[in-house]
Amino acid sequence: MAVLFGLLGLFIGSFLNVVVIRTHSGKSFVTGRSECPKCHKQLKWYELIPVLSYVLQRGTCRGCGKHVSMQYPLVEFATGALFASLYAFWGTDSTLAVFSLVVWLVVTGLLITSAVYDWRWMLLPDAFMLPAIVISALYVLVLATYFGQNVLLARGLGALVFAGFFAALWGFSKGKWLGDGDIRLAVVMGLILSTPQLITAVFFSFNIAAVASIVLLATKRKTRKDVIPLGPFLIVGTFIGLFAGQWLTGLYLGL
Repeated sequence: MAVLFGLLGLFIGSFLNVVVIRTHSGKSFVTGRSECPKCHKQLKWYELIPVLSYVLQRGTCRGCGKHVSMQYPLVEFATGALFASLYAFWGTDSTLAVFSLVVWLVVTGLLITSAVYDWRWMLLPDAFMLPAIVISALYVLVLATYFGQNVLLARGLGALVFAGFFAALWGFSKGKWLGDGDIRLAVVMGLILSTPQLITAVFFSFNIAAVASIVLLATKRKTRKDVIPLGPFLIVGTFIGLFAGQWLTGLYLGL
């Protein structure tokens, strides 16, 4: 089943690439056939096999021969890996597990598109963030029916504190340190993650961002005047928090 979810994720990832590109260009991602972003040649079915088509075509378009961005296979592979991991993490042993799995599959799609969009264009669109907030809020309400109002209080407080911290930074810097989309992403993280998971997510998000920034500066791909989006690192931290937050927190408290 994990393999099947992984294969599903590969094809969903291919669709997410279309969503990202067409959202930026203002086109509908529901209608219209896939095409080369360079020469706009309509692609055949065998040119749309996730990851495999990119490898067989050596990262180029069959029509114009120009290089195709690594974004496409990376998003497909990442989505497939996350879908398989989410199934392995949640399973289907109970109604709540199935519901949690479905919620996380949908939110994962929204977070991946957000991460790619933010990395490329320095923006976390409301078209991705607002549905993620709504779904996360509904998820918390369902959890509260199973585990009591303490869950609602803890996650609501987590979202309020984390998003409030970002809002303060945004207001103090007048939007220079981070964007308002990061505030909405903080709300999603606070709602969908438990307290140990959120703490782990925040810790790893900022540290991975710091290391990545140092590497980009050292390799001269970025300068000290360049802006680096925080959203993708927050999203990476979200999944680290989900999969390892409880374990890492327990390990730390046991020291």
